[in-house]
Amino acid sequence: PAALRRNSLRALAIAGRGFGVGLLANLVEEEPALFDDCELLLRKHPYGWTPRQERDAARLTALLPRARVEVGELEGQILWCDVILFASTSAGIHCMLRGRPAVHLALHDAIAADPTQAAGNTSALLRCATAADLKRTLSLLRAMSAEEYRAAAVAQRALAEKIYAPLDRRSLFVG
Repeated sequence: PAALRRNSLRALAIAGRGFGVGLLANLVEEEPALFDDCELLLRKHPYGWTPRQERDAARLTALLPRARVEVGELEGQILWCDVILFASTSAGIHCMLRGRPAVHLALHDAIAADPTQAAGNTSALLRCATAADLKRTLSLLRAMSAEEYRAAAVAQRALAEKIYAPLDRRSLFVG
């Protein structure tokens, strides 16, 4: 409900690469009040970069003692959250398909990996390059009415459906 979202937005940050957790911690260092009105759940990448992610997650939770760090079941985490924060992982697209608004963060090193690029027009997706951008976006999401929140989720779901569209057999080249 909108009233609960206004008090404490539940944000699920999904790490897609090993360095993403450290870059998220950098944003918190830059803007210490970034998640003041949020409950943050960090989903670590489950298949690699374990030592680096552990070190960076410890740094993040030192900065944000209320933050939780889990691998866990993605479906349950999606049901828990109000918004998804992601960068290079297709799990962000999966979350949009499940009806949660998503924020694409510019958490990359030398090469930006954006799994939404294949969709063409991605104007429905909220994008943040800086800590200040993310702070504004989280405030915007908290302030949305139930109808505005639902409209954002529906628009993003339509975007995600373009990315994960059913196979069009007419488009296949058969030689």
